[in-house]
Amino acid sequence: MVMTNFLQERKSVRDYKDQGLSAKDLERVQNIVDRGNTNCKAAGISFNFFQNGQVVCDRLQGKAGYAGVMIKAPHYLSMTVAGREARDQLKTGYTLEEINTDLVNLGLGTCWITMDHVDAQAKQEAFGSQGKDIDYIIALGYPKKKKLFEPEKHSARMDVREF
Repeated sequence: MVMTNFLQERKSVRDYKDQGLSAKDLERVQNIVDRGNTNCKAAGISFNFFQNGQVVCDRLQGKAGYAGVMIKAPHYLSMTVAGREARDQLKTGYTLEEINTDLVNLGLGTCWITMDHVDAQAKQEAFGSQGKDIDYIIALGYPKKKKLFEPEKHSARMDVREF
């Protein structure tokens, strides 16, 4: 796929069906997570898959998401990065997007959620003892289908050409 097409067609999903993934898809996601952990261990990047999305969503409501509105999803994938330098953050973006692409290729909806304004205690409540170091999460699940005449939702962000 041409990179510009890929970037133009990529969408964040913010509305998910209220159901967990099938056993087959859970296994596929876990395989993606395991492969990511194997490939990124030397870079100090690790992933965890949280199947109980309701707990994560409840603990982060008002603290993460878009303007404090947490994206409710049946599952979340977390990413922890050891380094804090600019190159580590760049490497993180590429790695997370690679994992995200694999998830989208399974037919799942995904949405990045940054955790930089979430306090360590809330992270620990949502993710357990290793949670305080989580920098990013991906909400994932089966996307809700758009109703026939429902207007297209879009971000308030402006296109570069609009500036």
